Amino acid sequence: DDEVAERETGEVDDVYLASEVDEFDPKAVTVGPPVEAKHGFLWHLVEPFRRVTKLGALYWLLFMQYGMYMSMIFPFESQSSAFFMEVHHYTEEQANFTTSVLFFSSIAIGPFCGIAIDKLGHRSLVAALGFAGAIVIQSMLAYTMVAPTLLMVALDLSTTLVASSVPASLTMVVGDDSAPGLALAFALTDVLMLGSYTAVGLIKDHFGFRMTIVFFTFLDSLGFLGAIFSMIVDYFGDGKLRKPV
Repeated sequence: DDEVAERETGEVDDVYLASEVDEFDPKAVTVGPPVEAKHGFLWHLVEPFRRVTKLGALYWLLFMQYGMYMSMIFPFESQSSAFFMEVHHYTEEQANFTTSVLFFSSIAIGPFCGIAIDKLGHRSLVAALGFAGAIVIQSMLAYTMVAPTLLMVALDLSTTLVASSVPASLTMVVGDDSAPGLALAFALTDVLMLGSYTAVGLIKDHFGFRMTIVFFTFLDSLGFLGAIFSMIVDYFGDGKLRKPV
């Protein structure tokens, strides 16, 4: 009834006038202390680890793969020249050239592998193939006389498959809301890599260069198993790692 009367008379009750509406006063809003201020130093130290424990099995399987890859490839590169001089009786120049092939081929192959994996998906399968190839090729380097230069190119292809798929998978699984998970994975991987350097030095001093290859293939095998299990977990999960970008 009031609405009908207003339309007929053209009069509007003062309560509806914009001039009578109170303006928003930001100072009137009381904001509590930030979340950081409510917790102490210990909470800041523990909270990232608590969030990481909620990331699930797929995260830890991918972390295992990344850790095994980093623990294998960098110690291998650091001692490969000495390995070629002792096992294949190369001169220092030949050994250094053969080692450098791994870096040059990585520059040439890496971008194309990354693009192909993004288009095709199936990142855990790609990682499994990369680890399997590394096992075979490193064993051939130690126990056959196949041209090491060709084997180094093949090894680079295998490790590039791992390097192009596993870190990207880690980022996809962690997502934007769990950045501490990514930071923790990289930090713990550095710890594993330093431990691998120490192990390689001890194995080389006591058992020779060929046994270091056995150690590297063991790391490759753990990475391969991690890739297989992550493929299974992803298959029964949301299939995020199988999807192309």
